[in-house]
Amino acid sequence: MGLGCGAKCAKYILFVFNIIFFLLGGACLGVGIWVLLDSNASNWIDKLLNINSDVAGITSSFDVAGLLKTGAYMLIAGGGAVFVIGFLGCCGAVKEWRPLLVLYAILIGIIFIIEITGGVLAVVFNGRVQTEVKTYLTGTIKDKFDGKLNTSEPISLAWNYAMGELQCCGVTNGSDFNNASAWDKTVTYNGASVTVTYPLSCCKLTDSGKTKYKNGQIGSLSNSDYVDIANCVNSPSTTNANIDIGCYDKVKDLVMSYSSIVLGIGIGIAVVQLLGIIFACCLCKAIGDEKDDD
Repeated sequence: MGLGCGAKCAKYILFVFNIIFFLLGGACLGVGIWVLLDSNASNWIDKLLNINSDVAGITSSFDVAGLLKTGAYMLIAGGGAVFVIGFLGCCGAVKEWRPLLVLYAILIGIIFIIEITGGVLAVVFNGRVQTEVKTYLTGTIKDKFDGKLNTSEPISLAWNYAMGELQCCGVTNGSDFNNASAWDKTVTYNGASVTVTYPLSCCKLTDSGKTKYKNGQIGSLSNSDYVDIANCVNSPSTTNANIDIGCYDKVKDLVMSYSSIVLGIGIGIAVVQLLGIIFACCLCKAIGDEKDDD
């Protein structure tokens, strides 16, 4: 006696879901291995992303190979896990082999529990997490920020782009730069070194300046790209600088604006995982019943 109609539907749905995961996992695994083994991978990625010369010049001293290697390991780990789980689901469904289906359901269940636990912990310790994140970010300004607009120091470059792109200053506000130990509080303005209170990336930008930031052309900014660069340098205020606007709140507001999308994706993933567990369990039961009848 063969499987019933419901069990056959569960079998084919489980197969289709998992063949997609299997292929996606294999693709991630393949890309990760390629990046790890191919010495020219960074050149290919530069061409693929069409990185402009301005950004390439600024980032030329970065440990690109190290970053790619880290990304490759992440792709291999994540892709490998999805690849294996997809394989178990596909083979278990096609071969109607209960041990594979049980192992598949257990692995999906463990991942589901970890996700739920992570979500609960994030809600419970939300305040503490925010405090720790702010402390860490403030520490990067204190210990790493060098104040140079056209810098090759990764942390400083990240802060410059964040503050220019989001039009903010520091973690909480501009006072975060008072303790920037790696910065001598000078900037280059009109070809001369000038002592300032806040970095140039805190100055308000015109539309042309914002466009240059979006295009990664931070090195080509001119005085006309700022709302009032002269007063921002000599007499900074909320009129010419973003010194009262913290980047943490800006990022938080940006994330919250996509919260419904993120929540929807999270619920969608959870539903797919639950369906995978349910279909695997139903198929296991149907296979067991079929053997009992035989």
